[in-house]
Amino acid sequence: LRAAVLRRFVAMRRGGGIAAGLCAAFPAVRDRMLHDPGFLFKLGVEVWGDVALSVLSEVNSRSKNFWDEAEFFVTDVLATVVLNATVVTMLSTSATLGRSPGGRLSLLMNARVDGKLNDFLRLLGNRVPVNMPSSFFAAAPAGLAPYSPQMRVLALVFQGARIAALSAGVGLAGQGAANTVCELRRRFAPEGYSAEYAGNVSPHAPPLLEPALEWGVFMGTSANLRQHLIMGLERALEGSALGARVPKLAALGSAAMRVGNNVWGGEQFA
Repeated sequence: LRAAVLRRFVAMRRGGGIAAGLCAAFPAVRDRMLHDPGFLFKLGVEVWGDVALSVLSEVNSRSKNFWDEAEFFVTDVLATVVLNATVVTMLSTSATLGRSPGGRLSLLMNARVDGKLNDFLRLLGNRVPVNMPSSFFAAAPAGLAPYSPQMRVLALVFQGARIAALSAGVGLAGQGAANTVCELRRRFAPEGYSAEYAGNVSPHAPPLLEPALEWGVFMGTSANLRQHLIMGLERALEGSALGARVPKLAALGSAAMRVGNNVWGGEQFA
């Protein structure tokens, strides 16, 4: 553990507030905050920027039927929060804690399981193999050899598959929850619907599998590529002389890219 990372960790824990709370509650977030001091800012822009855009889009698209379809609005926004936070965390580089590439979580696992089973458990979480970058343009940790082009391409494909599977699962769970609430509303509280909506609504619930698979494919391909590109541009901007001299300019550039990406992605998927 580098001295600079240790000092950053102590400063975060002593500083209190949201950063200290996240650092204590979520090891995956903690490790990325230790590696990149701007991680929490990027995560916040990605999540809350997309929430704002999702709310505007949902209100605009559902228009006068907004309250009649409130359950679909709520699940869409919650799914967006969970998915964006997870994707940004998965693709961001983390500081290595402990004696193994998996950090503290991996050390706990190593006490109980060994070999291939432990490697498989890491793949299910927010860890990637030690010789693979978390994203295509990620820099290799200090003291290690640079990542090979083959491993960078493999990271792009590997993370895309993870994002696709995660997105399909989140979409399936969200749509299933919305359909369940909708069915309960129709059965026990039909008076909650407006007369116009109740007279035109389909008696059948929206499909589950097809939209979830479509979302998974879109996220695993288009969204995955765009996130890798954004992280590469952020690294280039932060590593430039201007970005190093004016950190707020790098943060502004990161925010602009992420909000613009959310706008473009939302238009493409819609």
